[in-house]
Amino acid sequence: MIKNRVRELRKKHKLSLERLGELIELSHTQLGRIEKHEAGLSIDLAEKIAQVLDEEIIDVIGLGSGSGQNGGAPPVQTDAVPYSGGDDLNPQSIKRYPHLETWKMLRPVLVRAGVPDRAIAYVDPSEAAIANVKPLACVLAETGEPKTIIARQFVPPSLLITNSRAASEKNLDIELGEARIVGIIRGQFVSLDS
Repeated sequence: MIKNRVRELRKKHKLSLERLGELIELSHTQLGRIEKHEAGLSIDLAEKIAQVLDEEIIDVIGLGSGSGQNGGAPPVQTDAVPYSGGDDLNPQSIKRYPHLETWKMLRPVLVRAGVPDRAIAYVDPSEAAIANVKPLACVLAETGEPKTIIARQFVPPSLLITNSRAASEKNLDIELGEARIVGIIRGQFVSLDS
């Protein structure tokens, strides 16, 4: 579990729990629960806190460079490959959305985000989908030389993270040119023989 850094950043800015609660329009009780990791931190609330504290959202939610998530990570591995047996998987989905591509997931990097290991993922590679990627959407991205396809969750404004206990990988930043989103995962199918 990735722990947010709300308490650390609040203290850095010398704000009381009550004052930060006022500024973000949240009770100090609920904010205290978030700081103690007893309650979840939504993306919307993390954005509010980041704006009030003049910090990056990735630092608020505990994924920034100060969080220790990337230290000493091994090189990026391939997470998915194109899958050619798509027509026999779920004909209704394929016929209804002919622009979707099918990809075979190779590693359990998004298990906690709902994409099982070895699943066949339906991916929307359209420019419109990529331009309108939603917070915490599961995506395929391209990185490095030679080109490697990775599966990650998108955290605004530009971070790609894994969401799995079994595979914790280096976070990648789109703005720094570390990766480029090539498709949005719209659904998946788990084959009984995979």
